Amino acid sequence: MESFAKGYKIRSRNVTAGGIDYVVELKTKDEMGLIDACSVMEGMDSVSLLTHDGDIRY
Repeated sequence: MESFAKGYKIRSRNVTAGGIDYVVELKTKDEMGLIDACSVMEGMDSVSLLTHDGDIRY
């Protein structure tokens, strides 16, 4: 992730018998490059990308 973002923050971890899920917050300009790099990592089952426009909604 460090090659795609200046910094990142792990927002959530979920440990199950099947593995570990992470929610990571970061800012990147190369979204597809990040998805491609993460999807080929050993043990990676899936990758999801959520975009945020900066607005807070209740």
